[in-house]
Amino acid sequence: GRHDFQKGQLVMVRAAALLQQRGVRQFEVHLAGRDGSQTPLLRQEVERLGLSRIVIFHAYRHDIPEWLQSGDAFLFPSVIE
Repeated sequence: GRHDFQKGQLVMVRAAALLQQRGVRQFEVHLAGRDGSQTPLLRQEVERLGLSRIVIFHAYRHDIPEWLQSGDAFLFPSVIE
């Protein structure tokens, strides 16, 4: 994957901000993928919303199935796919 508009990661970042605003404190958002056209905007939005300790950027990963098993939830915010 990559950080592009159709992947919808910006929706996920803004959803994390809403959770934080509503008092949810014990969560992290792990965003994996190659840099793309939205990477600068995503990083800027994470900083602007004060989410740098919550939203964690990872490079492309080959162990996604194992990684998903270790989480409590999976978000697929794609707007096109």
